[in-house]
Amino acid sequence: KRFDGTLVAQQALSCVYRAEQRFGLGYIVDVLRGANTSRIRDNQHHELSTYGLGKDKSNEFWLSVLRQLIHHGLLTQDITQGASLKLTEAARSVLKDEYALQLAEPRLQAKHIYQDKLAQFNYDKKLFAKLRSL
Repeated sequence: KRFDGTLVAQQALSCVYRAEQRFGLGYIVDVLRGANTSRIRDNQHHELSTYGLGKDKSNEFWLSVLRQLIHHGLLTQDITQGASLKLTEAARSVLKDEYALQLAEPRLQAKHIYQDKLAQFNYDKKLFAKLRSL
């Protein structure tokens, strides 16, 4: 399933740009989600306009968006600088709203269903039997 990812792509690309293209996936996700970490405060990135812009979306959602932006050639990872994200020339057209970007919906549901099924079996059976007999 696909969706118009232009706005979230612009938010992510803008965050990478405003963070001076010096940070990796996890850090950019933290800035977008408004994480209150010492590293973000030390870099004064809590003052960026993109800080907390995506707090309504999950960590997995933003990781998926950033990975898709890499796949679409809008971002690269510079392994010589700790896998920091860099904008490509193609990112400019998305940032200027000249190009609508279709992204795949992240598959977040399956993970939660699997964890719920595990939770059904993750209990103390002896304690449960004792409580049930009361």
